[in-house]
Amino acid sequence: MNGKLIVTKARGLMHQFRLLEKIPCTTQDLCSSNSAGMWDSGHVPAIECVGHENVEGCPYLGTSSSKLSLFSDILDHK
Repeated sequence: MNGKLIVTKARGLMHQFRLLEKIPCTTQDLCSSNSAGMWDSGHVPAIECVGHENVEGCPYLGTSSSKLSLFSDILDHK
């Protein structure tokens, strides 16, 4: 595959993502950062839970340990 085409497409998709006012809870970690970098611009969209009964039951907005247990459960079922 053409690497330049892939990078161009990825940049376009990232730009479209950053224009969203709300993002699903499953993608909320894409907007978090541990350090300053060239992609940091203060983009803080509203997070909307999708596919859950209530916010308290959301595995993505809970603690990091609940995220890890969710991912290990997913991997165990494959």
